[in-house]
Amino acid sequence: MHAIRRLSVMVVGALALAVAPAARAEEPWQTVSTGAVVVRTRSVPGSPVREVWAETDLKAEVRDLQDTILDGESFPRFMPYTKQARRLTQPGPEGFWFVYTRVAPPVIAQRDYVVKVSVERSVEPDGSGWFQNRWISAPGLVPPVEGVVRMAINEGSWSATPRGDGRSHVVYRFRINPGGWIPPFLADLANQSAIPDVFRAVEREAQRRGAARVSSSRGPASSSPTP
Repeated sequence: MHAIRRLSVMVVGALALAVAPAARAEEPWQTVSTGAVVVRTRSVPGSPVREVWAETDLKAEVRDLQDTILDGESFPRFMPYTKQARRLTQPGPEGFWFVYTRVAPPVIAQRDYVVKVSVERSVEPDGSGWFQNRWISAPGLVPPVEGVVRMAINEGSWSATPRGDGRSHVVYRFRINPGGWIPPFLADLANQSAIPDVFRAVEREAQRRGAARVSSSRGPASSSPTP
């Protein structure tokens, strides 16, 4: 079970980055977990792995969640098992860019993936509003790396809406296949069980960024004149 959990963190956390997949014949959702985190899954025609929908409330503002999720190059610092992450291109007029990520789980071979990331909704300059991004696989953009398994399926989205009192409602939707020898049923189990770890990692980093933002906005403390 520990091995499955470590795999699960790798499979989903290597995100991270994630969006509603491309239009396809939709199957009904099945609720597999309730409570603070609600998880639903559904089959995808022609795919060996299921699509996952997870939602919860996080103690972070939307603007800080947006900054966290879009800063994929920082994932190695706070996302479990993320070894490398680099932006391959800068956002162009079309509004998307490409990111390469490699993860190093402790049990199986390293995995990597390439995704095309876009932002569908972003917060206003004053931090109001809501956020949503989307990514899809672009595995052929970078040549395969010897000894590293390329994840051909990695697509998803994040959305965050304000709840008030510094909280946000977050929806994380994705479909990921780790590839290699991992059978689809185990990939599905890993995807589902990793979700709380991913939410916690994103929440902590967003809180850190929020605290830094507030501290910066206050500026240096003024010193009282010496009598």
